[in-house]
Amino acid sequence: MHREIEAAVTFLVKILSLKRRIKPEKLVVLAENMAHLLHKKYQGHWYPDKPNRGQAYRCIRINSWQYVDESLLLACAMSGLDYSRLPLPGEMTIWIDPLEVCGRFGEHTDFFTIASFKNEEAVKVNKRKHSEQTSDYSSEGPSSESVSENSSDDETTGEKATASKETSNAFITPQT
Repeated sequence: MHREIEAAVTFLVKILSLKRRIKPEKLVVLAENMAHLLHKKYQGHWYPDKPNRGQAYRCIRINSWQYVDESLLLACAMSGLDYSRLPLPGEMTIWIDPLEVCGRFGEHTDFFTIASFKNEEAVKVNKRKHSEQTSDYSSEGPSSESVSENSSDDETTGEKATASKETSNAFITPQT
């Protein structure tokens, strides 16, 4: 969860820094406060095995016809910034999901990937099982099955996360 929140907050701060209306040191404080609040908010709402679950709760929406995102509003107050003076786009959405952070500018536009991560837990399991397999020189057994099962799970997870936000071919280079 930490790396996904960090990627989302870094992206948001980059957007805010573009017009250079906010001092860089204020943006650092805002980023720290925002990350802290999101970590706290997402406790109990983070499902690595089912990334779509809780997706709406982990979505940051910025537009003129909905309530201001509570976490961003509170982070601004904690940082001594006036939310109404932030140089935000007219409409922006950020989805913070396990293994992937995506964004969208505009209500009816394609989403793009802000950051994408490999499932480190699956990678560690695969490495351990691979070393177990080579240590006893068995070409059969649970280790070879587990590797393919984890691979298909990773692909399915990516497809579910992508399908839930609208299909798109427009991606920004993922960060790992």
